[in-house]
Amino acid sequence: MSTLHWPSRFPLPSLNRFTTRPGNALLRTEMESGPARQRRQFTQNPALIDVEWRVNRTTFGMIESWFKHYLHDGANWFLIKLWSGNAMQDHRVRFITPYTAQPLSNALIIISAELEVDNPPIVSQTALDNYLR
Repeated sequence: MSTLHWPSRFPLPSLNRFTTRPGNALLRTEMESGPARQRRQFTQNPALIDVEWRVNRTTFGMIESWFKHYLHDGANWFLIKLWSGNAMQDHRVRFITPYTAQPLSNALIIISAELEVDNPPIVSQTALDNYLR
């Protein structure tokens, strides 16, 4: 199957409600006495992002159809251009749960969703070291 791309006819998520958080890569063990022990369980873990789109009724219908027919109700990964801290770039994402849609008026609908980002792009350690010098 070829890689799906967020259609260019659809708007990108609003930065107004855009939030991102790294996935938890730690394994924590509470001890009977003393501090808990924790260690990194994964070297590569997905990030989670909350996104929101403000769309008209027609665009909402098209997104709803694309979600069902192309993403198979959110099961498939797709590429979408998202903010990554230092630039807008393509991210490979999928829906964690179905989106929610809230009509704001007869013409405007807010779509909210939580996405899982596969291998989120981050600045390399070399670039970080150069920055910190």
